[in-house]
Amino acid sequence: MTSQFLTFQSPATTEFVERRSKFISFAYPIISEDEVKDALKKVKELHPKARHICYAYRLGAAKDIYKINDAGEPSGTAGLPIFNQIRSADVTNILVVVVRYFGGIKLGAAGLTAAYKEAAQQVISAAEIIADVEKEFCRLQTKYETHNLLLNYLKTQDATVANQTFDEMVNLEVWVAKDKFESFIKEIRKLPYVSQLP
Repeated sequence: MTSQFLTFQSPATTEFVERRSKFISFAYPIISEDEVKDALKKVKELHPKARHICYAYRLGAAKDIYKINDAGEPSGTAGLPIFNQIRSADVTNILVVVVRYFGGIKLGAAGLTAAYKEAAQQVISAAEIIADVEKEFCRLQTKYETHNLLLNYLKTQDATVANQTFDEMVNLEVWVAKDKFESFIKEIRKLPYVSQLP
């Protein structure tokens, strides 16, 4: 039996001002640490002049993979309060990023901790939380002319396509519920227009 957990349905964003410092928060559903890097890159592109882009994430049904980052704020005043809100909401496979624009008034350690906590709490409350299941990863390949056929088949299997690249062939990175994975791979191997990549 695959264990269920709570995660975000889709990205969310909120913002608020605390003593002239602006805090802009982003919540992302993620499956891997590569997706964390992609999301952080997008936030940095959106806010190239921000001095502080702090974050915390948690991954896995067991909730045992996580990271916090204070991004130049005093140690323990940004990443940890963000992570504590993730724990409080009991969500995983999620990333919360808080961008801070300094408003000229120092908040102090207690003020920063309270502001980052509030920023994380607001964006987690704004995100739609859903139940999900543990997934396994595989790579598939198909021809251009059978690409839509494969996509339609994957929909019937509740498989999530995380990434696609279009070269000589179409390569897909796919996530499938762990309890269905073995039978999914058996069925995929029967399809004449699909090959499984290592």
